[in-house]
Amino acid sequence: MNRFSTTEMDSDGQDICPHLALKEDDGTVSSYPSQLNACYHVQPVNTPNLMHQQKFCLSKNFKECQIFKANAKVKMPKDLQIEGPSLWSDKKRVFRLIGILVIIVMILLGILFKDFWLSGIANILGGNNVVLPDATPLVIFQSPTSRFVKDATPTLSITEINPSETPAPEMLTPTATFTNTKPPLALETPIGGSYKFIIHQVVEGESLPLYASRYQTSLEAIQAVNGGFEFPIQIGDFVIIPVDLIDVSDLPTFEPYQVKVDILVDELAIELNVSIDDLTLYNNIDLGTLLQKGDWIIVPRDRTES
Repeated sequence: MNRFSTTEMDSDGQDICPHLALKEDDGTVSSYPSQLNACYHVQPVNTPNLMHQQKFCLSKNFKECQIFKANAKVKMPKDLQIEGPSLWSDKKRVFRLIGILVIIVMILLGILFKDFWLSGIANILGGNNVVLPDATPLVIFQSPTSRFVKDATPTLSITEINPSETPAPEMLTPTATFTNTKPPLALETPIGGSYKFIIHQVVEGESLPLYASRYQTSLEAIQAVNGGFEFPIQIGDFVIIPVDLIDVSDLPTFEPYQVKVDILVDELAIELNVSIDDLTLYNNIDLGTLLQKGDWIIVPRDRTES
């Protein structure tokens, strides 16, 4: 079962385009615009932008879509594709990964060549019987007797070492893993845990009753969770919509907020003068989570503040 409401694909194509489905499950489709939807009529499979999904893919107008009318496996026009992550954001992740890998390689090299470096230091300092760490004693040089003896010759003696008795350097396997457990924080994508919300940007022809019907909520609930918002809605406004939730009397009001720079959620809570516990709870993220530029979150406020 998906994290949010989905609808089995309508093979008759009455209300939803039959070519639209989730990226991870081509037999299921999100019933509202989402970055998780994808068009299977194009090659390669790609995600239409949210406005196109709203106007065509998730409405009876899908038959008017230029992609639907085109031959199968055409390439999706760039102006219909959803905007992906910035190139600079990808570069920063690559640079961080390369830096961590370099540090791991340097640590491994230090462990592997520890004995070699220690023996070199011992040779520089001098000594008759130098013993290498964790190895059979090796006589480097036997000095001549201290008394002068006719034809006395310094003797170089090397003790035979059995390779099978010399312990091999212990090989360490890197255990560092790199994962990103932060849930998607974007427009038109469910945000939260026990309570889920959609941050939606208003387009032409929409209304609060339409949102209430689409997301199984009520007009009063939408108005209650949008603190400080002036109704009626206008094109381009950002509205927070509770999903599958009608009774919001125990909830605070919320404000939509787009992260301006990479920042820890703990620091952002201080900057926005909001409880860190409430901020992490309603956005379903952990303490210490690194929010990235462009992420969208909901900021809880007391009803008396709105």
